Amino acid sequence: MIGSAIRHACLCILLLLCKPAAAVLYVGGTCQFATIQAAINAAGADEAILISSGTYPEFLEIKDKNIVLQGGYTGCGTAPGNTIVDARSHAGHSVLNIQGSSSDLLYQIELTGGSAPGQGGGIASKTPQRLGMVACVVARMWCAVEDGLRQPLRGLAASW
Repeated sequence: MIGSAIRHACLCILLLLCKPAAAVLYVGGTCQFATIQAAINAAGADEAILISSGTYPEFLEIKDKNIVLQGGYTGCGTAPGNTIVDARSHAGHSVLNIQGSSSDLLYQIELTGGSAPGQGGGIASKTPQRLGMVACVVARMWCAVEDGLRQPLRGLAASW
């Protein structure tokens, strides 16, 4: 029973990963986009974004798109390594904010440094959608609470 469930989950992930994308956009190093958000803004539905290894000091907003964000890309003159989205320099924002009707997939990306009052410091969502995460890390998030103290947040918040 458990083996069957694991095989089913792996098959679902493979189908998501192997779904042909309409286009592929590249971020980092000498790639066409310097920031992940610029690539997200330029992406159409069902497109993939390959992100070079490195740390990106930004927060991400995805609105009404079905996209794949894949970290660890070693093209565009970058060395192998981790892809980290660090929102510490953007106080008051979740690292990833998903709005509208999206079905998105993150692969090999670390989300860190979010601090969003009243919502998820890591991933915030205000509408129902699907988010797949494979080999990702969500860590070091903060959320302001009513008494003004900063408390560590578990990373995710959703409301709809």
